[in-house]
This record gives sequence, structure tokens and C-alpha cells, in this order.
Amino acid sequence: MSNQARIFREFIDEGQANAVAALLEAAGIPFNLQKERRITDTVYVGPDYQPAVKIFLNAADFSKAQEVLEKYYTDEAEKMGADYYLFGFTNAELLEVVVKADKWNMLDVQLAKKLLKERKAGVDEHTFSRLEEERKKVLAKKEDTPWFMLIGGYLMISGALYGCWTLFNGEFSLATAFIFSMVVAAFIGMHIRKSSRTLPDGTLDYAYSDDARQHGTVIYYGSLVTLAIGFIVLILHLKASYG
Repeated sequence: MSNQARIFREFIDEGQANAVAALLEAAGIPFNLQKERRITDTVYVGPDYQPAVKIFLNAADFSKAQEVLEKYYTDEAEKMGADYYLFGFTNAELLEVVVKADKWNMLDVQLAKKLLKERKAGVDEHTFSRLEEERKKVLAKKEDTPWFMLIGGYLMISGALYGCWTLFNGEFSLATAFIFSMVVAAFIGMHIRKSSRTLPDGTLDYAYSDDARQHGTVIYYGSLVTLAIGFIVLILHLKASYG
């Protein structure tokens, strides 16, 4: 796997993950299956429905892997009996499964398409393709600018600059607050500038707008510069005091 590996699928059930991994292996598509260790006890906190297994693929292999899964689960959908829960869905509910395919397993998506066609719900492959493109646009929509985080980041840097001034004047009581401010500001800046998500086609898309990410960059590097200034001031003060 290259450093371009991204999350292709996430699973709660390990068996489903292994089934998909077997299909990818049979198709000659390199992948990396990662299991997350659970630290909670279901006896006390109940069942954990967060994804426990993730499959990573190279971004270039997403389309091929998608085709492999679609073909397999299209065939599997033909074998499903009327007792399967999806048969009780209304046309509107089935259409929602197709529209939000990223939230459903591949078998349910292919079966939903099959049932909609059989019920003559006025949809076809062209409709499905259009809905898929519309869903991609929804998923690629940038998150709202986190103004509270931006303001907090700039306030942390301002506080740290004040901390530098107190260090320059030989006051070390705010040293801990200075370091804390820098760590928090750096974390905020890094989060805003680096947060991303993988779209269904394997494209890596940043979560925030370019303007928000520029602010994140300023906060991140501003925190590092301020931290450097603080250490320089501290060293010069110590040198003047004991030199």
C-alpha cells in the first residue's frame, strides 16, 4: 500500500469486512484491513455500533474495487428471498437507500435498485447515475467555517504573546499558561487546515473552505513562531541573569 491509501469501507461487523476483503483479493486489488481495538466493556456500556474494521485502498483502485463489489452484490441481490427486511420498504425508503449508498452496505443498495426497477417506480440506471453524482456534491460540500475555533485560536496566540512579554520581564508565573495556549492554538490550526474526508470515488477533499484553511495555517504557524519567540526570550533572560 502506498501513502495514497484511503478508507474505502468501514464495517461494524468483521464478517462483512472479511467478505469484502476476499473479493478484493480475488480481483487482485491490494488493500489493508485494520481492526480497531475496543477498550470499552459491552457489559457496562452496551454494544458498540461504531465501525470496528476499516479497509484501506490506494485512491487509484477505488473505481475498480467499486465495480467488483457492484457486480458481486448485484448477483447476490438476485438470490435474496422475500423475507429479507428490505422487501418491506416503501419505494421512497428504497430510493433513500440508493441516494445515501455511502451509509448502507452494498447488498442493500443493489437490492434496493432491483426492487425499484421491479416495482416500476420510474427509475433506471440513468436515474441512479444522476443520484450518485448529486450525492457526491452533497458529500463534497464544505463544512461551515468554525468561527468559534478561529477566534479561539487567535485569542490563544494573543494570550501567548502576552506570556512572552511577561517572560521578557522576568515573570515566570504564566509560563504554564503560555505553553498551554501554544499547544491549543497549534491543535486548532492543524485541525482546520488538515481536516479532510474521502469521497466515494477516492478523492481526498478538505473539510473546510480555502479561506478557513488559510486562517488555520496562520494560527498553526503563528503558534509555532510565538513558541519560538517565547523560548528565545527565556534563554536570553536566563543568560542575562546567570551570565
